[in-house]
Amino acid sequence: MSITVTIPGGTAEILTPDELTPRRQRAVQVVALQAAPLIKKMQSAGTLNLPDGSVKPNPDATAGMPDVNLTEDEANLFFRIQDASIYTHLKSWTLDIPRPETIDAVQDIPSPVYDALSTAINTQAPVQAQFEPSETTLEDKGSPFGESGASPTP
Repeated sequence: MSITVTIPGGTAEILTPDELTPRRQRAVQVVALQAAPLIKKMQSAGTLNLPDGSVKPNPDATAGMPDVNLTEDEANLFFRIQDASIYTHLKSWTLDIPRPETIDAVQDIPSPVYDALSTAINTQAPVQAQFEPSETTLEDKGSPFGESGASPTP
């Protein structure tokens, strides 16, 4: 069942993970695949230093984790993950402006609404978008990771 959250100017319906369709999940999955190295870098950081000088703390950081500086491309990808997450979860809202119909259109919503949606969505269970190979998937010829180091035989 979707969750109703208060946003500046109204309310929004946020889809829960069990309501997400493959079409909705795909947006986050594609960005997560593109961002896999960045995600690993972010997970090992105490804080992220963005090119604009802002600092994003890692809520899962432990003592002694280093600060990590992101390049401009990495920062763009970092925010693309947020945009995809908002697009994926936003079912509807009561605002007098159209709901964003694409990931790129998420960037056109008012900043206070964007921030409220991001906070509401990030407090939910995350969409399963990690594609980590395991021993099973590495040995499975049908897996996307299967025999990745093997050369094809003619």
